[in-house]
This record gives sequence, structure tokens and C-alpha cells, in this order.
Amino acid sequence: MPPGVVAMLKQEGVGYVEEQLKLYRRILEEFDAAGGRLAKLAKLGRSVAEKTGEFLLARFAEAAEEFAKVLLPLLLPGGVAAGAVLGVASYLLTGGEEWSRWMRLLADWSRLDSRLRDLAAAHIALELGVGKKEVRDALDSLSNNKELEKLEGKVKELYDKVEELWDEVIAQTLAKYGDVYTRRRAEGLCVTYHKVVDAGVEYRLVTAGRFTEAAEEVKKLLAERGFVVVAGSRGIGKSTLAAYVAYDMLKKGDVDYVVKVKSPVDVSDVDVFKTVGRRALLFFDIYPREVYLEKFDPRRPLEELYGSVEVLLSLAALAERSREAGAGLYALAAVHDEALAETYKGKAVRELLGGAFFYVPRLNTPEFLAGVLKSYACPNEDDCCLGKVDTKRLVSLISSHDAYTLVAKYAGLWLKERRRDAEKLEEALKSSLKPSKAEPKLYLAHYIWHVLLRGSGDLAMQAAVPLLLHAYFGRVPVGVTYVTKAADEGGRWRLSTPEGLEGADLRPLKKDALEPIADWLAQRHEDLVKEALEDLAGLHREEDREPYKETLSGLIEALDWARGEVLEEGGEILAKLGVPEKDRGLEASLLVFVNRRLAAVFKGGEGKRCWERAALIAGHALAGHTVLPRRERLPEDAAEALGDALEPCAVDAYLTIDDEISPLSIHVVRFPYYVEARYARDLSRIRRVRERLGVLSPLADAETIKAAKKTAERLIAKWRERLRFTRGLLRLGPCRVGRRG
Repeated sequence: MPPGVVAMLKQEGVGYVEEQLKLYRRILEEFDAAGGRLAKLAKLGRSVAEKTGEFLLARFAEAAEEFAKVLLPLLLPGGVAAGAVLGVASYLLTGGEEWSRWMRLLADWSRLDSRLRDLAAAHIALELGVGKKEVRDALDSLSNNKELEKLEGKVKELYDKVEELWDEVIAQTLAKYGDVYTRRRAEGLCVTYHKVVDAGVEYRLVTAGRFTEAAEEVKKLLAERGFVVVAGSRGIGKSTLAAYVAYDMLKKGDVDYVVKVKSPVDVSDVDVFKTVGRRALLFFDIYPREVYLEKFDPRRPLEELYGSVEVLLSLAALAERSREAGAGLYALAAVHDEALAETYKGKAVRELLGGAFFYVPRLNTPEFLAGVLKSYACPNEDDCCLGKVDTKRLVSLISSHDAYTLVAKYAGLWLKERRRDAEKLEEALKSSLKPSKAEPKLYLAHYIWHVLLRGSGDLAMQAAVPLLLHAYFGRVPVGVTYVTKAADEGGRWRLSTPEGLEGADLRPLKKDALEPIADWLAQRHEDLVKEALEDLAGLHREEDREPYKETLSGLIEALDWARGEVLEEGGEILAKLGVPEKDRGLEASLLVFVNRRLAAVFKGGEGKRCWERAALIAGHALAGHTVLPRRERLPEDAAEALGDALEPCAVDAYLTIDDEISPLSIHVVRFPYYVEARYARDLSRIRRVRERLGVLSPLADAETIKAAKKTAERLIAKWRERLRFTRGLLRLGPCRVGRRG
């Protein structure tokens, strides 16, 4: 019998002793459980520290400093590593249940008889390897009502910050697969309960018809099967539906993370999630193809880049392993039927995804399509253009298309931009239904001509090269549109020249009429829109252009003229650089065309002031990483070393879009080195390649080369001290600038 119990029996009675022994036993059980859990979390914390770097954990420790001061010396005496702080703080502060248990433990301690406190303190001290008096004093202090209230107040203040930082730690381990979203960042999925963000513009999310029912069905299937593929024709709303499901699961707490997957996942990560006790939804949308640029090879066209099949197969394996291990991982993919029918290693992709459930949404109800039409036509309901439009007739025409949701969206945008063109819209919808099959791409081509180019042959000529660039490479930085445009000079159309652009500022290059076109070309658009533009540009078979020739011949002629001009200029330059005729195609000629004009613009004062920023962008492009770092998300010493390179500058307009490096820019930066490596046979030819094609060459005067070398040396030294990924990418840029010297 524990010492002091006999005296308590005599003085307080049996009931009191029974209650005190229950409290005693509960306190010891809580501490025993805590000890095991804390050890595991401390181990995990140190593991995470190795992967993410100390700066994140230091931020975590700083956030929990006040709390740690009180409890850590008691629970983990001696020198406490950042990883241990992470483990302890996460245990105590993430999740109301754990915290409430600790508060209950302290409340129990305050009610425990003084004679049993000594015994419990001795037991705990023995487990922790500290003195009994330290344990007794700490718990007495914490269990004091006033101290307990203060502690609760501190917890409430720190809870959000600590939770966010803990999410960030886990997100770091998942970021290698794609963009990571937490409950706080759920809106980054661009779909919420009330809105969808499209090309940076907010529109009302339409849940009429069967949309909500379809979302609930997908969630139910995910819970049952673990892996769901939202399938069907392109343009029916698969991506929006899947993103909505991901958002809903995050907000309702069904999962803790959503990862928008861009590369194959590692099946072994199941064990990490099981250890941490967190749940994640891995979300893959097969559109757009640009997500596979990490495996970029300039000798291969974009459509051959690896990605979709390998990602889908890895998701299938992960979902199966998660079901076996009970790890709380789910996989959701939006994949159109054409991709599922493709052959991979002798089998259709659909057959290889045996563990998945294929769900085809049926959203083409009049209510849903009318809602989508109105959402895009009238973002501001107080200024709606549908009052005099026969929406029932339009919805009937839209519903006849396989890509009904996409067609409804662009019909709404048509009415928004061209309010008086309802008749032309109806004609375009009807013409795309002829002769016997719906052709959504034909309708989308009409949208490009009538809405984007306003049915103007002059605008088509001005924007012909930028349109070709978008068709071939995807998004085009705004500055590139203005330096590659054409102009009517005395009745004859001419493209801009490097000589005419030398040292030019972007502001005077801008034309009001081209501004909406430049903005549109800088956005990512659906595959069907891009394919319609590819057909118009003649990037595939000539017969693919036949459906467009009757009504869109003016646009086709403008694109053909631009294509001829680009091939002529590019072919001439490439021939001088020793590139054989068979390799002087449209892709290479377009890159020559863009590189020469950007090099000319960068010769001016506006561009020269930005050499550090240009080096950072070039380094990321050469490494195949598309997202530029932000100062607030970097360790302080890294941000200090990078300096002005982190600040947006004039070159951003030509190489980036919303702090991301576009696929075109990656091609542009890499192209000279590709030509150099493949075709240059001696030093003199290497120099010619850099002089004619190098975007960074105009920045490389003696002063800049000297500064670049100093920056590179400084970053290398810091990199060796602490392997900083982003600094390494920057180093590639200055080294490229410096090599010319």
C-alpha cells in the first residue's frame, strides 16, 4: 500500500481514498502514454529536420517558445533539439483532444492529496530521469488555477500558428509531388462552395442539377474504394467537380491535406502518413500537359513528355497499399476517355488501373447548363446581359455538344464580351453541330476569332506570331506578345525586328487593342481550346484544318503568313550556326525568333538593371523548376544572399507569368545551350551561338560578369555550409552569365 494511504483512511475515509487513488492512477497512466508518444514525435521531428532544414523548425520553436519554457524542461530535460520541440509542441497543441487530456491531467494534479503527489512525482521523476522536487514544483505551479488559466490563454494564442507550421512541415515532405493545400489554403484549389476561379477571375460555382449529388457520390466512392477516376468526354466539368470534392473534403476535415500531384508518388510514403496519423487526398488532373516539364527534354515535343500514365499507376499502387495499411490516403483523378483508351505497354490505361472506380458525371441538365452560361456571362448579377437572350434555345444547342460544360462557359464569355453578338453566337453553335457530329473545337475556334480577335483581320495579323507561340508552347508572357507582334507599315505587314527593339521599354511597345489578347495568351486554357488553335495553326495534319476553312479562312491565312516569316528568319540564322536543314523546323525557328528579340530588349538600361533577377529566373529554368522563391518563405540568410534577385523586375514581363516560369521561357533559356551542345564543334561557333541566341548575353558585360562571379562564389560558400536548394538554382544563372567572360 502506498505510504500515507493508511493515514488518509483514518482522517478522510474510504470514499476519499478511492477517489485519490483513481486520480493517482490516471495521472501516472497519462504520463506513461505521454512519454511514449513524445519519444515517437521527437524522433519524427528530427527526421523532418533532416529533410526540411532547420529554419522551419526554428520558426516552430519560436512560436511555441513560451509554452516550451514551461513544459519542455520537465518533459525533456537537458538540451532540447528543435526536432523535440516540434514533437512536444505538436503533441500538446495540435488537436483539441490531446490538449484537453493534458489540461485534465493538470486539473487532476491540483486535486491530488499532497501525500500522493510526492509519490507520483517520484515515479514520474524516475521515468524522466530528473529530480522529484523539479517534477513536484513544475506540476504544482502549472496546476495552480491562475497558472492554468495563463497556460490555456497561451495555448489559444499559439494554437493557430503552431498548427499552421506543423502543416507546413508535413507539406514539405509532400511538396516533391506537387502543390500542397491545407484547410487554411483550400481556396488555392480555385474552387470553393460558392465560386470557381478561372484565369484569375471569380465566377459563381454552379451546383444546380446533379452537381452536388455527383460530388457526394465521388466522396462516398473514395471512402469505399480509396481511388476514384472521374472519367468521361473532355469539357464536361470533370476538373471542376474533382477540385470541388477535394475542397469539400479539406474544409469538412475528411482529409488534412490535398496534394495536386505533378509527378509519380512514392508508395513508401504510406508509412509516413500512418506514423503521423494525418490523412491526405492525392489529386491528379491530366490537364494541362505543362505539368510534366520537370522531365523536359528540348528534343522531344510536349505531347511526348512523360507523366500521366506513370502518375496514375503510382496513385493506384499507393491507394491499394493505403487500404492494406489503414494509412488514410485517398487518390482522385480527372482523366478524359481518350487518355484512358491510350495504350501503355500493350494495354489500355483503363485496364492498368484495376483498383480504381471509374465515375462518369452526367451534368448536362438544363438547370446546370443555364447556370454555367449565366455565371460566365454575368459575373456581376446587377449588370447581366441575358435579359434579351433566348437562353433556352442556347442551352438546347449547348447540350448537344459532348463538351457541354466547356461550350456553356465560352458561350457565357462570348455574351459577356460581345453583348450584341448573340446571333453570331447562335450561328457558331449551330455550325459546330454540322454535318452530323458536334465539334466543340470548331465552336471554340469561332470564339477565338469573333471574341478574342473581334473578327478583325488586322488584329489577327498583329497577334499571329503570339498565337503560334501559344499553340506550340502554351502560355506566353505578356512582354513576349508585344515584342513578337506585327505592324502594318504603309500597307504591308512586317514583324518586329531585333534592331528596332534594341533597348526598348515595354510601356511604349504596348498597344491597347492587343492588351486583352496578350492577357488571354498569358493564361492557361483547356486542352480543347489549345487543340483548336493547334488545328488552325496547322501544327498537325493539313486535313485537321478542313472544318475551319469555310468560315475562318482569314485567321488561317494570318497564321500561315506568320509561320512563313518565322521559318524564313529562323532557318537563315540556324543555317549560319551549323544546324542541318532537317532540324530547322517551326519549334526551333520560333525559339530563334523569340530569343533574338528578347536579347535586343535586354540590351537597354531597363533590362541591364535586372541581371540578378534574370540569373535567378534562368537558373530555375535550366533546372526545370517553374516556381520562383518568395522572400517571406525563405530563411533570413538565404533571402539576404539572394538580395535583389527576389524582387520583381523588368525581365519578369518577358520570362514569367504570376511569379511562375512559363514552358515557353524554359525553352527560350535552354535553347542556346541545346544548340551549342548538339551542333557547335569549336569555340568560335559556341561564341556565335551565344551572341545570336543567348538571352543572357546582353547582360554579360565585364562589370556584370565580375559581379556574377562574386555572387556565385558567395552562394557556393553558403551552399556548402547549408545545402540550400534555391541558392543552388540561382547559382546556375550567374554561372551562365559568367561563362561568357
